[in-house]
Amino acid sequence: MTIKQFISDVMNDLRTQNIDDFISPKFIYYKSTDIISDFMKKDNTVNRRLTRLSEGWKSIECLDMEEVPLIECCEIDALSCEKLMKSKYAIPNTFTSSFGNIIEFVSSPNLGSFYDPTTPRVWQIIQKRKDKDKKKKYYFIIDNFLYIPIPKGELGTPESIRLKAWFIEPWKAEDLNAKIQCKDNYCTDIYESQMPVPEYMRNDVSKELLTQLRSVYLQIQKDEYPDMSSANKNQDRPIRSEP
Repeated sequence: MTIKQFISDVMNDLRTQNIDDFISPKFIYYKSTDIISDFMKKDNTVNRRLTRLSEGWKSIECLDMEEVPLIECCEIDALSCEKLMKSKYAIPNTFTSSFGNIIEFVSSPNLGSFYDPTTPRVWQIIQKRKDKDKKKKYYFIIDNFLYIPIPKGELGTPESIRLKAWFIEPWKAEDLNAKIQCKDNYCTDIYESQMPVPEYMRNDVSKELLTQLRSVYLQIQKDEYPDMSSANKNQDRPIRSEP
């Protein structure tokens, strides 16, 4: 389902109560993503259930990496880390579960090697273990930038990576792909992007969304003088409000 269709369905439900004129499509979208985010955080099985779905996931095909000073990450020291690679561009915000960012994988562009999520502190601890698996590679995200630490003594560095995630604003992943591929005058049709709500969650999200939107409508103050004239007092007409 596209974002356009999702919002249209919601506004049709609201129109029967004459509410649609007072709530913008943008407000509906971001209110719905807040609800989706809340549902995902409370669902301990969300990661497993999402991997079974084909729609909803977006890939960033070839995200360039560049070496940066280790000082960018104060929890990693030069005794453990040979180099620190950082994505050239920030990645769009992803939904999160109780286990962290909902990212299906981070890999080399050809899917030949994969990286496990971690944090700088945990990575540092792993490097001090005598029985660590030297074949494992890791990444972490800081301020939407993806970092890959290269352990001491390891020579290879990734020039680019590939990732697949459940993005809050999926069109931004499409825009980033276009930017990486140097497509001039590329413009994403936001409303034709896929609505990032899992099929199994859609009905519950819609019900909760309608409940919250009705609440927003009821909180709008009534305008006693809608025509800016005391001669046309009307207490039954609410103020138009663009949230």
